[in-house]
Amino acid sequence: LPVNERIRRGKRRRWWPIGAVAWSGLAALLGCAVMARLWPVGLGRTLPSPAWTLDWLASMTANLALHISIAASVFLLMLLVCRRWGLLLASTALVALFAWPFAMTFLPTSSRVASGGTLRVGTVNVLGSNTRFDAMTNELRSMRADVWGVQECTAAWADAIEREHCDEQASFDRVAWPGGGGIALWASAELQAPAIAALDVGEAGLPFVRAELELDGRPIALYVIHVLPPLRLSEFLRREATFDALLKHLAAERLPSVVVGDLNATVGAPRCRRMRSLGYRDAASMAGLGLQSTWSAGAHPRYGGALGLLPGLRLDRIWISDELTAISVEIGEGPGSDHRPVLAQLGWAAGS
Repeated sequence: LPVNERIRRGKRRRWWPIGAVAWSGLAALLGCAVMARLWPVGLGRTLPSPAWTLDWLASMTANLALHISIAASVFLLMLLVCRRWGLLLASTALVALFAWPFAMTFLPTSSRVASGGTLRVGTVNVLGSNTRFDAMTNELRSMRADVWGVQECTAAWADAIEREHCDEQASFDRVAWPGGGGIALWASAELQAPAIAALDVGEAGLPFVRAELELDGRPIALYVIHVLPPLRLSEFLRREATFDALLKHLAAERLPSVVVGDLNATVGAPRCRRMRSLGYRDAASMAGLGLQSTWSAGAHPRYGGALGLLPGLRLDRIWISDELTAISVEIGEGPGSDHRPVLAQLGWAAGS
């Protein structure tokens, strides 16, 4: 063979492993993109039981899209160094598909606020095993919310809040979960005590609550929910049944509504897409809060090893219907919990 041809073949043999890795990486990114952004919500549950795994995988991929994007940046750097321009362009487009929902959270989209009063609504997962009762409740009081939706509210937490922090005017009501947890509504003395109702989600789901409040003299509905995390496939049906029940109630709701709680879902996850399809908007995203997290494995000793090094996620959310707008959003510290409290100041949107 001519010398030039032998040189070219030698280069191909040397670069072949890198090419194989590059194409495999592109295939993996494409698969992740399909599962995270294009997989039809609930499709797996219409198929025989092994296919449920696909719905679970789609949920996990969407929730961890930020982490996948960060890991993929190393792959993009490799393609840049190796000058694989076509693969680099295709891979960059797929990473952008992952990252764009997170990038949009930096752009404030709050509507103009109508004149009138406001309501400060918060959500906090206190963590059932947390024993720092005073530190947590003192922080919540200092944030001056009108009402808190409390998740993982055990009997011990309910006792601590009622005994130490509820005077004669403040109200506290709890709905217990099987196994000792629960959801509670803690309203300040300035707010008329709301009537709390536990909503039936059947045998598969976990109960959540609805209450009616007033914002500037007009009624609104407040939902408090805790959706189980998507880590275990065994909890898949129970988790999805709870969220499906919430969507049915919201579709039939006649009042302007606020949904607060630990949804265990990031901004690009199927649950958040389904909320947006009903016309609900995330208060933190409206306020341009960006990627500020409310859950971090590194913030609590229950998580160890490499898991504690993962970037935090915003899993605790406040969703509002179109008639309302978010004026401001703040995130607390959450002493003793692996979650941080979220507080939004809400008002009527102009024209509502």
